[in-house]
Amino acid sequence: MSNHVKSLQIKGKNKVYTNYRLKTNSLPIFNQYYEMFYKFNSDTQKYIKIIPENIIDLVDPIVLAYLIMTDGNFDKSRKRVRIYTNSFRKDEVQNLAINKNLGIYTTLRSNPNITFG
Repeated sequence: MSNHVKSLQIKGKNKVYTNYRLKTNSLPIFNQYYEMFYKFNSDTQKYIKIIPENIIDLVDPIVLAYLIMTDGNFDKSRKRVRIYTNSFRKDEVQNLAINKNLGIYTTLRSNPNITFG
């Protein structure tokens, strides 16, 4: 890191929290992954997160584990793993290929309060 860690006091409802902020550098070797999972939207002038069209070639147990760790959880009451994909379009989610590549039974559930991008 080229800068110092900054701390801020944030007042919660019943407690004061310390928030630490820092800046890190990114290595150029990671650019290919950024370019794979983000595309520029000319309407909004921002990059949006996407699921690559060739995701079927990329999904393996390690990719699935990372997806669950970052965007998933275990629902104890129903004994199921959920992966939250609200930031993707429905056709992208259907293209994830977890059941095709890994033989895992999957279903697509839509939250009526969420609209697919």
